[in-house]
Amino acid sequence: MAVTHTEKEESIHDSRFTIHQAKPPKEMQAHTYAIMNRVEDSHWWFVGRRAILESFLRRIVKEVSSQKSEVSEEIGAGPVPARASSEEAGPAGSGFQLSGSKTVGDVGFGIVARDGEGPDSRYRNSQADLSTHHSSRSTEADLSTQHSSLSTKADPSTQHSSPSTQHSSLVTHRSGPRILDVGCGTGANLEMLSEFGEAEGVDVSDEALTICKSKGLAVHKGLAEELPFEDELFDIVTGLDVIEHLDDDIAGLREICRVTKKGGYALVFVPAFMWLWGVQDDVSNHRIRYTRKQIVARMEKAGFTVERATYANITFLLPIFAGRLIMRLTGIKPESENNVNVSALNGFFGKILGSERHFLEHFNFPIGVSVVVVARKI
Repeated sequence: MAVTHTEKEESIHDSRFTIHQAKPPKEMQAHTYAIMNRVEDSHWWFVGRRAILESFLRRIVKEVSSQKSEVSEEIGAGPVPARASSEEAGPAGSGFQLSGSKTVGDVGFGIVARDGEGPDSRYRNSQADLSTHHSSRSTEADLSTQHSSLSTKADPSTQHSSPSTQHSSLVTHRSGPRILDVGCGTGANLEMLSEFGEAEGVDVSDEALTICKSKGLAVHKGLAEELPFEDELFDIVTGLDVIEHLDDDIAGLREICRVTKKGGYALVFVPAFMWLWGVQDDVSNHRIRYTRKQIVARMEKAGFTVERATYANITFLLPIFAGRLIMRLTGIKPESENNVNVSALNGFFGKILGSERHFLEHFNFPIGVSVVVVARKI
């Protein structure tokens, strides 16, 4: 007997999500990967989401680069000036604040609006700025050595090889922080992450990994709850619409924390609110849609210090809710919600969704289709 959405919500216990029948696989339904690979470069949802994520990543990368520069200066020139106080710099002395110190909701930490950097500027137009940070890093050679050896526990046969001995120009030819994308899927997010540093991905699906390899991306096979990497290898670890696939989400988050370097960051993006459950949750084999409070509690239990948590995609909340309600009432079940789309409007809708980053520069959203969390390993 199928579990109702109410039963799913009530079955959350001890920060875990339990299904009272045979557990579905962690990967999405087989046909979903081909659909995702076809649409994720153009569909408004994926385009808009990446624009929002890039605005968060840009600042995370600058914070990580700033930390590395300070370490280099300290090693090469002795003590460096003290960082701003916690009142000025946010929790644990981080660089994550809301512009103008504005806060909305119960988690009020945000991202500094840097001078000379408008919210609509894209990372690809700020490479020179990041290069300035990277050029001062005396540890780059060490990172390269680490990257070439990979220090993974995975079977080499599961790792990327073939155009790969070069490990993809997207990864090895770009200096920067070392980034891991957990649940990399068909690779669109991994391609975006490669613009920020040395990025590699891990996924449980052979089909998804095959697609990634065809794009020349560095990928590994592994479970989120048992990542095939040694401790503290990565400066930044992302889990973008993946935590909701896990039977034990805290175990997955603990693994993300384990492989994150001290002082490093995790960026997590998850679907919000069980009352928004829809066909896409079913075909993607989701276990849960989170509230902000739930995902923050899980991140903290896993060992992270949460510096910001906000809802996102408030723009399309009502249309998505209405569409899913109609599907439930009528019994309509498309192969994927990604197919329910007017392709001619992708560009327009993508820009509208992506424009939310302007507002997220200044305050948290009180509601939305998704939750974005920035957390640091102290």
